[in-house]
Amino acid sequence: MKKNIISIMILLCSLQAFAAGIMIKDAVAGEYLRLMDLSINLQIINQVAITNLSARFVNDSADSTQCTYAFPMHEEASATSLSWLINGEWHDAVIASGTSEPVNPDGTTMYPFIDAYLGKSPMVFPIPQYLAAQDTLQIQLEYVELLKYQDGNVTFSYPLHYGYLSNPPLESLTMNALIEGGRNVISADLPDFPSAVITLLDGQADLSLDLSDVELSQNIDLNYSLAMENLGAITFSSFVQSEFVPDELGDGFFLSVIEPEPSVDVMPKYFTFVMDRSIQMSESSIQQAKIAASYMVDNLNSSDYFNIVDFNTVANAFALTHVPFTQENKNLALSYIDNLEASGMCNISAAFNTAIPQFATAPDDVANIIVFLSKGLPNVGITDTDALVSHVNAIATATGRLLNIFCFGVGTSVNTSLLSQIASNNGGSATWVGISELSEILIDFYAKIRNPVLLNPSLTFDPSTDPVSEVYPVSIPNLYLGNQMLLCGRYPAGSTSIGFTIEGSALGSIMNYQFKSDLSTEAIDQNRFLMKIWAKMKIEHLMNLYDQMDPNSTEAVALKQEIIDLSIDYGVICKFTSFNSDDPDDPDDPPIGGEDDFDDPISPQLFMLRGNYPNPFNPSTTIRLEQRFPNAMHYQIRIYNCRGQLVKTLMLDTTNQGLYCIEWDGRDDKGKELPSGVYFYTISSGSIHQTSKMLMLK
Repeated sequence: MKKNIISIMILLCSLQAFAAGIMIKDAVAGEYLRLMDLSINLQIINQVAITNLSARFVNDSADSTQCTYAFPMHEEASATSLSWLINGEWHDAVIASGTSEPVNPDGTTMYPFIDAYLGKSPMVFPIPQYLAAQDTLQIQLEYVELLKYQDGNVTFSYPLHYGYLSNPPLESLTMNALIEGGRNVISADLPDFPSAVITLLDGQADLSLDLSDVELSQNIDLNYSLAMENLGAITFSSFVQSEFVPDELGDGFFLSVIEPEPSVDVMPKYFTFVMDRSIQMSESSIQQAKIAASYMVDNLNSSDYFNIVDFNTVANAFALTHVPFTQENKNLALSYIDNLEASGMCNISAAFNTAIPQFATAPDDVANIIVFLSKGLPNVGITDTDALVSHVNAIATATGRLLNIFCFGVGTSVNTSLLSQIASNNGGSATWVGISELSEILIDFYAKIRNPVLLNPSLTFDPSTDPVSEVYPVSIPNLYLGNQMLLCGRYPAGSTSIGFTIEGSALGSIMNYQFKSDLSTEAIDQNRFLMKIWAKMKIEHLMNLYDQMDPNSTEAVALKQEIIDLSIDYGVICKFTSFNSDDPDDPDDPPIGGEDDFDDPISPQLFMLRGNYPNPFNPSTTIRLEQRFPNAMHYQIRIYNCRGQLVKTLMLDTTNQGLYCIEWDGRDDKGKELPSGVYFYTISSGSIHQTSKMLMLK
């Protein structure tokens, strides 16, 4: 019976989905608004995806209500903008310091199906206004993420299922996607939606989907393949007007995507999987870890040597040293893994004492890799974090070999400082995973590191080409066959090209790869994502440093504030920031109230914003409003860019009721042409404001 309960809980936890999110009335009672329709607009360049969704919910009840929008955001994704339409008005969230409020008030037990649907890292945003009975509420959300890539194949997943939450079929579902980049798209497939229209033309893929009466039980899994040609380094760049850049690091942004040719030689590896099986690990997490360990052993290369180390109060090993990958050794290792069970205490020092010294006999021309899995909470052996980090460093140095230790922390109560420092000091990375996603993440990770090509790489830029700065990641990761290395940085005005060299060890020799790329001297609309990606990568670098610190130290407090400032300045949500319904520092921000805002009889009746046409537009558009009373009125129209900066102010005087129009030519107050992008406009008369958005596409 116990195993059945565990299986059900794993299933519930695995039902995390991006979908449209959920509009919650009562998280404890399990009450939420009905989702009516969903529209998805997707732009993908190589493996960078920008997703814009628009979802409409309806209050089917007989009473007005307040609600909270919650979106099960994937940890690899970062939200960049949020808007909502309620009671005839658009409102725009701002990014502010502080984490989201919990969905469940006072920490009370949440309705289990909502909890399972939202997962461990939901984006939560309370809607401040009341929604009238039978009225609709529309959400627009944008987020950016790096997609899974392997051997030219990329996957974008947009699950539609609500798990065990009930919702009538959607009235409409539309999806439009454009896939492009430096390499040709040779195929694209939406296997579960045969009615999708997919067009391959000039190396790009266009996809459209238009359905009605759609059940929330079918995932949208988009798979596409890139031509395995023009590899090496492909660089995307864009120059941004200085007034839209919140710092002085350079107005140019670039992203170089580096991938080795398929014909390059692969290095053999000495590989050890280290698995925590103490009582801290639940039975379900042990089962997930065993699935991943079995996959790794089953997918070693013929030239590899391997071992399995498991630990609780003491450490044990499958073999006394690394053994060659043969059919016999594989079968014995799989049997060993199958018999592992949770028990005892957590002795991390014993685990590394067993695993690391075995690499001292490894040849010079192999990759030495440890994948370490634990909650990271030692309670026997060396338990002090600093002492344990120093101990691991000492025994790793004593091997005389270059090790790469990749740490995976399981669950929510992980010693992030310990695992981050061990990984950072030994050429690896630290990743935090939930139980439900444990095996999937470990399997995906192993697929990436299965075939090492270049180890311990360093990056140098050619001094004869234009200068660059703030390149991330700071620690250049190893290069593996079939995977991409991403380098994102800044460059100053006047720069036209960059040259760089990546040097590292391969098969016992020092190898280097030299690249040179052109840089754009003007804004490239399709590369507008570069600012967000650069900020996201810098935030990840700073978060890695923060995770290694005492959070109460002066250094950590200062670093946390730097991360918050970066998140707000560049409009990328991070661990320390969240969406806020109002910006108290902006006097031009429309006031947003609670029930009083809903009850105000003047605001929705005096005038109504009727949007702009055309939208999208190039280069001009007409903004329209309807005045409902025969009054002489003075309106002010303020236009903001996506950074929230005021770029244009227009004036409109009226004398009677009726429809009024005013044209905007796409220029700022100085007469300068503005670049493509999203713009927001607010129409004000006295204390009454209405807001909407528009898109300029040149």
